[in-house]
Amino acid sequence: MFFIFSNRCCCTDDRAGAASERRINCKRIIRYERSYDTIFPLVPSGDLWNEFADRVILLKDLGFTAAWLPPATKGDLGTEGRGYDLYDLYDLGEFDQKGGVPTRYGTREEYLNAIEKAHEAGISVYADIVLNHRMGGDENEWITVHEVDENNRNNIISEPFDVSANTRFTFPARKGKYSDFIWDYRCFSGIDTAWKNRKNNRDF
Repeated sequence: MFFIFSNRCCCTDDRAGAASERRINCKRIIRYERSYDTIFPLVPSGDLWNEFADRVILLKDLGFTAAWLPPATKGDLGTEGRGYDLYDLYDLGEFDQKGGVPTRYGTREEYLNAIEKAHEAGISVYADIVLNHRMGGDENEWITVHEVDENNRNNIISEPFDVSANTRFTFPARKGKYSDFIWDYRCFSGIDTAWKNRKNNRDF
């Protein structure tokens, strides 16, 4: 299953007359991501970038002028993740992290090749990039937290207590390539999972 967005991202010329005349350079976008690969296991994962590269001419002939690709970054679940379980923004399927080198969709080289093939066919590519959360930290840290109301996270419902959470991201396999920044608990405003509560040594 693929999602089609007709007449999105239109550029307009306000100097034109009627609204229908002002809509110029509209793009017909396809969200190129399999939504069935966990339902039908015979469909292989790890080759979406190659599949897309092979089909850009067909997509062009069908009238598509842009493609929205799923997140290319390495996720916590490795080849099982869909990219929204963000682990490393700088790993597009290049480093041996989270169980292997490729992401669910392929390697960095295959991703860049797919984009190049799309551009050669006159198809724009939109990258889906996740920025507001991370998963699968490399090290745990003891931090002081409050529990909050799940329906209003501004509402604190507990006294402070200490938990152990994997909030430190060192990316050891990348070895500082592209960025040597180390993420730790100070980079986050909240967590959804803690491994141990210091008071009773239970998962939280």
